[in-house]
Amino acid sequence: MRSLAALALLETEVLAPGHGDLWRGPIREATDQAAARATPR
Repeated sequence: MRSLAALALLETEVLAPGHGDLWRGPIREATDQAAARATPR
């Protein structure tokens, strides 16, 4: 979760992860989605 918080601070709209497709859009949106998946319901 700390790494997601750090990524959320970036002011960029393209993220090239080590795996998967490029993310195009606000990085905050990507980190919010990842955090929601990681949080137990």
